[in-house]
Amino acid sequence: MIYKFYLLSTLIFFNIINTACADNSVYGDLVSEHIYHLTKGDIHFATTSNKIFKQTDEYIFVIESNTSGIFKMKKDHRIEVSRYESKSINPSYYKFYRNKKDKLEVIETFFNKDSSVIMTTHSINNVVKNIEHEKMRHIQDRLSVQIDYQKKLSEGKYSQDYRIVDKGRLREYQFRHVGEEEIETIFGKTNTVVVHKLIKNNKRNTLTWYAIDYGFIPVKIEQYRKNSLKFTVTLEDVKK
Repeated sequence: MIYKFYLLSTLIFFNIINTACADNSVYGDLVSEHIYHLTKGDIHFATTSNKIFKQTDEYIFVIESNTSGIFKMKKDHRIEVSRYESKSINPSYYKFYRNKKDKLEVIETFFNKDSSVIMTTHSINNVVKNIEHEKMRHIQDRLSVQIDYQKKLSEGKYSQDYRIVDKGRLREYQFRHVGEEEIETIFGKTNTVVVHKLIKNNKRNTLTWYAIDYGFIPVKIEQYRKNSLKFTVTLEDVKK
């Protein structure tokens, strides 16, 4: 019953993702929009847009990624959405959508305040499995944690630990302060805080440069697998 209630209450609102529609007006009023390029060496292989929308008492964070340049032939379209309260960053709903060639993957997580569990549904080509997670305090999803951590940075709280429902899996994220660095960005010379993000029992880790004078938005991200750099994400445009 919990799952059915939340599915019905969000299905219409998030139907845009299932159709990969470009009409973002259903999300509310656009608050910010940042465009990032993903590169490996000198090769630009994907573009990502990060958008935040405001509703009456909630925010909606939408990340959409598409392959770029010669890699457009390798179709890989991803959308992630997080819906969270505006007063305190508590997620109520998360969705991951990926359409890659002949594989369609959809993951939804429902954070029900009135339940003792968090429900995730994971669908690959319409084959669905349900996952229940134990309810925990201060738990985040993959997107809402980014907003919460930027808020912590603005408060001078650089080193933080989080429990995350990460595409249906419970994970522990650790953010550790590395130092400060001035780097060249679209803003010119930019003062940044450098943070190392680790995922417990996972080989993936990232270094992120947050712009101190621009609301601690990420201006550069390096994604590693162990000690091997996989790709770099760079802020290319601020549309709003």
